[in-house]
Amino acid sequence: MSDEPQLVSERWSSSLELRRAHAANRSSAPIAYAGGFHLNSSEIFEYYRTHRMYPVRLASALDTDGVLLYAAWAASAGFTFNPRETPWVPVGRVGPVLVLGQVGPLPRNPPLPWGTFQPVLLSGEDYQRQLAHVTLVMEGRSPNEEQWRGILGGGAGRFPDKLVVPTERTSALRFLVEYYLHRKEEKESLAGCLKENVSDESLPAGYSAAWRFLVGDYGVVPVGTLRLEPADQKHIPEPLRKKLSIVQAIDRHLWITAPSLPQSEAEDRMYAELGEGWTLHWLLRSAEESGGRAPLIPPLPTQSTKVIISALGSTRTPFLDTKAEEIAEREIVLEERKWEPFDFRQRDAQPDDYWRAALFKAVDAGSTDLHFEPGVGMGLVRYRMDGLLEEMVELPADVCEAMVNSLMTQTGLGSDRYRPKDGSFTVRVIGKTPARNREVRVRSNAYPVRGTTQKIALRLLAKQDEVPQMETLLPPTAYAFMNRAISRPEGLILVCGPTGSGKTTTIFSCLAELNRPEYNITTLENPVEYVIPRINQGEVNEARQVTWEDLNTAFLRQDPDVGLIGEIRDAETARTVLRLANTGHLVFGSLHTKSCPTSVIRMLDLGASALMLSEALLLVQSQRLVRRVCPRCYKETETTTIEKELYARHSLEIPKSLRRADCKGCEECRKRGYRGRIAAAEILPNAPDVRVMIEKNAPSREYLQWMEDRGLRTVFENALELAAAGKTTIEEALTLQDAWDGKEWDKLLKTSK
Repeated sequence: MSDEPQLVSERWSSSLELRRAHAANRSSAPIAYAGGFHLNSSEIFEYYRTHRMYPVRLASALDTDGVLLYAAWAASAGFTFNPRETPWVPVGRVGPVLVLGQVGPLPRNPPLPWGTFQPVLLSGEDYQRQLAHVTLVMEGRSPNEEQWRGILGGGAGRFPDKLVVPTERTSALRFLVEYYLHRKEEKESLAGCLKENVSDESLPAGYSAAWRFLVGDYGVVPVGTLRLEPADQKHIPEPLRKKLSIVQAIDRHLWITAPSLPQSEAEDRMYAELGEGWTLHWLLRSAEESGGRAPLIPPLPTQSTKVIISALGSTRTPFLDTKAEEIAEREIVLEERKWEPFDFRQRDAQPDDYWRAALFKAVDAGSTDLHFEPGVGMGLVRYRMDGLLEEMVELPADVCEAMVNSLMTQTGLGSDRYRPKDGSFTVRVIGKTPARNREVRVRSNAYPVRGTTQKIALRLLAKQDEVPQMETLLPPTAYAFMNRAISRPEGLILVCGPTGSGKTTTIFSCLAELNRPEYNITTLENPVEYVIPRINQGEVNEARQVTWEDLNTAFLRQDPDVGLIGEIRDAETARTVLRLANTGHLVFGSLHTKSCPTSVIRMLDLGASALMLSEALLLVQSQRLVRRVCPRCYKETETTTIEKELYARHSLEIPKSLRRADCKGCEECRKRGYRGRIAAAEILPNAPDVRVMIEKNAPSREYLQWMEDRGLRTVFENALELAAAGKTTIEEALTLQDAWDGKEWDKLLKTSK
């Protein structure tokens, strides 16, 4: 086995540098800190934050079930119990989930599939005693895999190459039945429970906690094998002591176990009792005690031999070779027949029914964002359509908070109500017909509000393998200039605008035009929005320490003919795109800037060489999105005097009439008056005069004057042209007007007098 075994879980993605740093700061003799742990308090908190590895003290009794379940997994996965190579010892189990202990400070990952184990930190004394007990139990056991699997009675004991992490109770229990190892009687009981759809109280011991461990971000606790200090219970208010237990207390941090989570009311009472400066970490225990189970010890063979199972090799569980993204990505399946008729006014629905119905309705409507906002008296669910937020439903505060808690636990955001957190999952909609099947990737964020709950924002990214054609996407002038720019073999094309202005769609419409066998197209994105065949799309994944900086460094080594840097955010990225563009590559980049001139100035502010930028740049396009007026219910009226003056002031042809949105709308536009959006764009080609301005670091007004002299319209002027062509309304175009443009300045002065 190698010194640095392959990591098998998101929780075990600690870096090699972290391990080496620990090793460099420690002598050969481990230091024992408070409680006998070989990690200090700050290290304990860090390992809990990154790995959900919490500290425990063990009872004197040994849970033989956990030891033999670990041996059975060893037989199934094909690894040897060798503390020198894999310094983990089993300390118990919660249903089919193993609890494995390590003394630290260098936790190597257990050689087990994700989701089958809960890591805990042991004191040096407990670790040595447990290791001795485990060795004695393992002494003399047969290496026969069929014997171990037969005793435990079921489950594959191996995970498939690709799997979908369960997100709700039924799929989680089926997942346990299919892939985990179980006691015979427990598997039979669980299979019967699934058929009858019984409550958690009727499940075998530990299984209610086990399925929640799979779908949520909770640690699980084998209460029967731990030593819980009665003195520590003084921190828990008297009414809560029967329900809660303190597993460990270190430096004003408490690890508390409860039979169900989240415990919002109990947490509030705990903080009120403890005062400022305390941090609570919640763990999940089984509602049942496990002390009554018979020990699971296989019969001793006639010859006394140690359990020696084949070393890690080709028989190792295939789960270890599974792609990290496929392991961690959760999938929510929504059936149209079930969620389309859902009525939010019903009060007998479960909390997860509300958010699943809201998610379905948002996906069905083509929304880009979905917000769950717990309020003081009432809660709101809002979704963004064509750039504007609209209210979907208003719910009682308690219903909304329960809905948010359910959403967080079932989509991987955990149960912590006091810290921001990011996550992601996939939504798969099963339509009434195959043509209505859809798949959407969701980026989620939890934001603490009022110190008691979380507001959830979901970004809905439709998984698309097709992008609009450039000709239909861009205004005529912008299309003509962009089409010429992408025909060049090298250079830099910048597409600029605020978040949600359609930059990614514009760039990918260009890449689709260039997606030919002779080109190697490589991208750096955060996140991947369009999935296009033959395009090598790199994606930032902070959870697995795949950072923007790492991908940016590797990007140059991929030898791209055409490249995309999703966002030019720092000096190093700016240097990367210029280096590529000046060495025979066609490169696309995006900037969050207001206009074409400010995009050039922003590149120089980032540290780009003016000479290199002037040589590399091909074209800058800045754009915004305006709503399309509904072609079915619009109203057409004569152009007003003020509107004529506006067009004349910008040297534009004055239209005789303009289309207006009907405030009542129609069924086709969902009674909004608008349907879809269109880009308004300005372009700045890197002509010889522009190169001179870049080299002398000219102010933006010089670029604007040059553009005006050559008839190149600004974003606002292009929006006015779109309104004149009947594609949008003058009201939409005016949203892009500069706040102090034209006579508005005079109107404000007159109003104030």
